[in-house]
Amino acid sequence: MRQNQLNCLYYRKERKKIDFREDTHVENAGTFTIWLEDHTAGNLIKMELLNNPDVLFSGYRMPHPLENKIEVKVQTRKNTTPSAAFTRGLDGLLHKFDELEGELEKSLSEFKSSKAMQQNRILPHFKENFLFLHPACLLYTSDAADERSSVDLGGRRSIKKKKMKRM
Repeated sequence: MRQNQLNCLYYRKERKKIDFREDTHVENAGTFTIWLEDHTAGNLIKMELLNNPDVLFSGYRMPHPLENKIEVKVQTRKNTTPSAAFTRGLDGLLHKFDELEGELEKSLSEFKSSKAMQQNRILPHFKENFLFLHPACLLYTSDAADERSSVDLGGRRSIKKKKMKRM
């Protein structure tokens, strides 16, 4: 299912994907509310905006974890507007994503035509269907696992009390 179709399923059509609210206290500043996005998009947009020399400040926040929206705050120099800088930032991200997609397709086609694939050294279902990438498995260790005086109980820390010697 395409992303646009997915947005229509979960979001009211009468509401815009991006809303802009001009800041009344700071000159050349405003807040963009982006619906159905999270920290992934917020951080990418913020970092792309900070690459623009006309942007003085850029930051984002997710008001509440149960709300599917982020708020991106932008302040620019007097020679441009927050909307223009935001549009330029989104265009820059789209360009980078297109470049990344092209590089991935090129690498994938080179891999599929490599000698290892030709000689069936790679599993046959990779060659016939698609390249299957295993999801990464992250190992989490906490500080409590390193301490001898406490035990990590799934996010809770149980600390053993040390006996004090009385004099």
